[in-house]
Amino acid sequence: MRSAFMFALAMLAGTGCGRPAHAQLAERPSQESWRENHSPRTALVRAAVFPGLGQVYNRQYGKLPIVYLVLGGLAANTVRLNDKYLLYRHAYQYKAYEEITPEGETNPKAALESEYERLVAKFGGIGLSASTIKPARDALRRNRDLSVLGIGVAYGLSILDAYVSAHLMDFDVGDNLLVAVEPSALGLRTQLTLRF
Repeated sequence: MRSAFMFALAMLAGTGCGRPAHAQLAERPSQESWRENHSPRTALVRAAVFPGLGQVYNRQYGKLPIVYLVLGGLAANTVRLNDKYLLYRHAYQYKAYEEITPEGETNPKAALESEYERLVAKFGGIGLSASTIKPARDALRRNRDLSVLGIGVAYGLSILDAYVSAHLMDFDVGDNLLVAVEPSALGLRTQLTLRF
């Protein structure tokens, strides 16, 4: 019985039912007061702490899928390129040492032979030399590094977007700017009106 009472009390406290109605209304800021108290610096800090948090602070929820799709896509591409780069790097190391190791001595990178065999199997069993593996390895490393740079740029742009959007929250176009498109005898007529 006591636990049921404590549960009901907790539910009332969590939903706000235990407080007077005027206290509940006072907690919800109006749209105008929210815009007045909106801080671009807070949007900047939140966006820098976690991707998309600045857009949530600005109440621009439609931008969240874009932020996460771009960052997620770049992160997945980076992981994929890094895996391929490691395969090519290990295969290159094995084959390069294999080519310079004198007869009768063991290859110091013999542990990487399985990586080389994986790469050879990928190309249909054709033996590959170190000189043919090296350009592909270098290209994969460059692309992986560019993908990491892309993550940084996309993250920076999401921070900049949150900051600029927070600044433009109280930008009022109002009735001073009017754009009208009307049909006319020759097609469409556009009218732009600015009042000062």
